[in-house]
Amino acid sequence: MNTPFNTLFPKLFLVALAGLPAAVLAHGDAATGAHGGTLIESGEVVLEWIGARNTICLSDHGSGAPIPSAQAGGRIIVAGAGAQELTPADGNCLRYPTALAAGSKAVVSIRLPGRPPVQARLAP
Repeated sequence: MNTPFNTLFPKLFLVALAGLPAAVLAHGDAATGAHGGTLIESGEVVLEWIGARNTICLSDHGSGAPIPSAQAGGRIIVAGAGAQELTPADGNCLRYPTALAAGSKAVVSIRLPGRPPVQARLAP
């Protein structure tokens, strides 16, 4: 039995699928950031992880504006290797002392004044 729902739903589904790639491209951030690092979204903050420089730069997800790191801090916890402190550097960036080994798994936790804590996973 053909009801309006049975004939309309498949058409709407196909229209929604056709628009999906455009929606993803319109919302998706570039694969690399302004400093050539990997972009990681974490709530209202976008982290740009620059592994070659042991650096994580911060920007606002909505506006893209840099988030000053002068009062920020945090740590990276690397599975099997312990924790490293993040210290402010270069305007909107934080640095950690030791490079992360390839294949390691890490979690970064950042404290920013006036914002909720930021957490993300890193996989060099």
